[in-house]
Order: sequence, then structure tokens, then C-alpha cells
Amino acid sequence: MRFGSFFFVSLFFLVLAACSVNTTPDVSGSGPVTILGDTGGNPYEYAALHAELKASGRQVRLGGCNSACTMLTSLPNACLIRGTRFGFHASNLNGRFNALSAEYLTPVIRQRFLSTWGKSREMTKLTAEEMVALDPALKLCNATH
Repeated sequence: MRFGSFFFVSLFFLVLAACSVNTTPDVSGSGPVTILGDTGGNPYEYAALHAELKASGRQVRLGGCNSACTMLTSLPNACLIRGTRFGFHASNLNGRFNALSAEYLTPVIRQRFLSTWGKSREMTKLTAEEMVALDPALKLCNATH
């Protein structure tokens, strides 16, 4: 492989790796925690984050969330930012991850996930408004939050 090709291939993978890294929200301060455009990750890490955010009592504003990040939608102190999308799919690794993820969803969303969305690796996307229409236990964020 020539140096020029090697450079561009290396650069491509470096950019790809940088784009796939999620940052853990800072829950140490006060005021709302805002999570935007989270692509998900390990459900065990999101279960721990769920517990930490729940214990903090702080409002959690979710603005676009895919995969394991959707586990945070069931937080009692969470709201969904209008116009953002939430994506559900089957685990890429094993069925235990699907079961764990489902435990952290509201009952209505859990039922839909287990019967439909969680059976396919294709991402099923819903807007915040569609999520709340499907399950009124979920809340949209107010403009002032």
C-alpha cells in the first residue's frame, strides 16, 4: 500500500473511532442533565448511569437517543426534547442485552420493544412526540426546562 493510501485509510478509521465514542454526562453539578445525539453502547453501563441519574434527582433532558441510551427514557425525572428521534433495535451481541435493555423501558415501550423493535437489527426510529403518543407515561420537555 502506498503512503498516501495508508494515510487516508488511517485517517478514515481515526475519524470513525472518534465519532463512535460517547461521553458520559456530568451528573456532579446541579441543574438539568442534557444528553444529545447519544448512539448507545453497553446496556450494563447505561443501567449504572440510569441508577446514578435517578439517585441525583436532577432533570434529564434526552435529545436524540439510540440503542441502550433509550433505557434512560424511563427515568422518573426524564423528558424528551421535541423533534428529536429515539432508535430501538435488537442487540448486536446477545439476547441478554435485549432482556436487560427491556427491564429499563416503560411497560408500554417494553412490550413494543420485545414484540417488534427488539427482534430486528434494523433501527426503528420514533420522534419524541411519537414516543409520548405511544406511551403517555413519557414526558416532553417544556420550553423552560
